[in-house]
Amino acid sequence: MSICFFLLACHQSPSEQHTRQSATLHYYYWRSTWQPSPFEQTALAQKAGNPLYLRFFDVDYPPNATQPIPVAPLRLLDSLPVERALIPVVFITNRTFSRLSPAGVDSLAQRVTHKLKQMLPTATTCHTVQFDCDWSQQTRERYFQFLKAFARLCPEYRLSATVRLHQVKFFEHTGTPPVAEGVLMFYNMSDVRASDTQNSILDLKAAKGYLKNFDRYPLPLHLALPVFGWGVVQRQGQTVQLLHALSPLALQDSLRYQTLGGERYRVRQSHYQQGYYLYKNDVIRLEMPTFAMLEEAVTLLKPHLRQDPLQVIFYHLDEQNLRYYGTDALQTLVNRFTDP
Repeated sequence: MSICFFLLACHQSPSEQHTRQSATLHYYYWRSTWQPSPFEQTALAQKAGNPLYLRFFDVDYPPNATQPIPVAPLRLLDSLPVERALIPVVFITNRTFSRLSPAGVDSLAQRVTHKLKQMLPTATTCHTVQFDCDWSQQTRERYFQFLKAFARLCPEYRLSATVRLHQVKFFEHTGTPPVAEGVLMFYNMSDVRASDTQNSILDLKAAKGYLKNFDRYPLPLHLALPVFGWGVVQRQGQTVQLLHALSPLALQDSLRYQTLGGERYRVRQSHYQQGYYLYKNDVIRLEMPTFAMLEEAVTLLKPHLRQDPLQVIFYHLDEQNLRYYGTDALQTLVNRFTDP
């Protein structure tokens, strides 16, 4: 595509844009053990030609540590599928770069490179590596330095980086990662701790205020959408715990929970839930995007995402969540990006 044509395309109105030719469905696998269930394996097999985004490990720099350390590296309890291309994902906390000196950045890149290559089976196809970090103004230079150092060490890989909405809208201030492509993380938009938050995972009202500058953003962007939920436990007005993968069915016990409306439940009697002790009068706010919310998200984003082909990556591959939404229904969401 020539530069002139690209500039013209960026300034077309949504109604003038050409129909996208291709959009493909992908999944994140975000656990510390690789042992997909038969249902999850079937879901993957349906998209056998599409690379899987596989979390390999996190990197953190805890207050009591003397250097950044790998956290919860992936353990292989089953063999990785050699017929499928993998995109290893490494999550790095922002405080890692906040604590790391500029001189330590290259050393971190070397250690991450060694760890990745050590974990990646030789028979596996891998062309891209993704880094996930919600960088700030204070950590931007060190994070970008890390990405450049990794690229020098591993020229055989294309680099991908996750990008948040505010980093697109204010890209002239937040900077653009020095990578080949980005993935827009279209979730976790509101403050999960705030008592007046309705759904921090997919807050479409908040998102609408950030759908700007996509036509000027320098990186091609793919998309990550949420297919997960959690329970936010509030005690005396304060958020004290997240109960991950909390099923709505778990809150239907009327002896233990009182329905308050608006996906909120009051604990009637103290008990354990997922190993966490809930006290009487705790309030649980159940957050899980509805399919209608995901449909609205696609409608909002379709005029702004120009990438063709477009990868739509669902976070994350989990049997309970996939059964809740339906794998065929998720494919219909992806297909909407190619509708006229």
